[in-house]
Amino acid sequence: MKELMVTPYAPYRDGIASYSVQEVRSKIAEGAFVEVVSPKPSAAQHNLELGNSTGLRGLAELAEEFDQITVQFYPELLFGTTRNRIGRILVWHRLQKLASSKPVELRVHEITYSSFERSRLERRAAQRVMNSAAAIRVHTKAEKKLLVEALDLDSATVDLVEHGQYFEPIAKLGKRQAREYLNLPQDKKIFACLGFIQAHKGFDKAIAAHSCLDGDGSALYIVGSSRVDAPDLVAYADLLGELAADNPGVEYRRQFLSDYDFDAWLIAADCVVLPYREIWSSGVLERAKLIGTPVIVSAVGGLADQATKNTIVCDSEIQLVKAMASVSEIELVGDNSEK
Repeated sequence: MKELMVTPYAPYRDGIASYSVQEVRSKIAEGAFVEVVSPKPSAAQHNLELGNSTGLRGLAELAEEFDQITVQFYPELLFGTTRNRIGRILVWHRLQKLASSKPVELRVHEITYSSFERSRLERRAAQRVMNSAAAIRVHTKAEKKLLVEALDLDSATVDLVEHGQYFEPIAKLGKRQAREYLNLPQDKKIFACLGFIQAHKGFDKAIAAHSCLDGDGSALYIVGSSRVDAPDLVAYADLLGELAADNPGVEYRRQFLSDYDFDAWLIAADCVVLPYREIWSSGVLERAKLIGTPVIVSAVGGLADQATKNTIVCDSEIQLVKAMASVSEIELVGDNSEK
């Protein structure tokens, strides 16, 4: 069986691109035939300018060569260059035609529910796509509930798939080795906020919470870069730099993290802090679980569903402060202990 995966792809700096690389690598290792079509030039076998109905028409032509299509679904991928509601409906229409002619799996990472609230026509178009798909998969129960209710779907048609199903450790280091590699102190409790810099990640809330720890000797590192140089992203990154400079014990490292370095940070940290304002599910949380690093998360999206005994879920900024103050009480598991 020949599978075509529709997704951003390496070396494009994107969380879903990284997610898809790991899935494709795992499937090929198991003997599957998988090719990738990416909206931007990449390591993928095919490149299409997606983001509108013309792009979906090109995808349908390419899909004729394949037996199954997997779409790593999020709004920017399919609707990124549409200009109005009609354009979005045309995209839904072409996707429905594709799903009616080929088995299509929709791996829904994110969806814009406000579009359905503003337009009954778009809601119906989306419903037809979902009802035509061979499979609909999301990562958490919270995501499933939202999707089913928003589009009045049969709950049995939406499946759960582990976000970290295809994840494997990349940096195989002990904590001391990881801290040496990253030039970090060996004698401090280290909190880390990792990933692309965007306001909805709430890293400024972590800085504010850390400032309330009364100089406990811990260090907070904000590490990541803006995915693109959009003015709002650059402005937020600049704000984080200013906040870090004004708060002792906080350091902002404005850099892109390779997969190896990302894992090294997870190993080096005593706790990862994800104070998101909004999100569906988190690949950072999944990688931290894989490594065995405790995590503090906001109670947004499906993060509570992703939580394990190594995760503290916070409903407020006060709870975030208390969680960071008590992080040493979290039981350490897995391979993140001293070696």
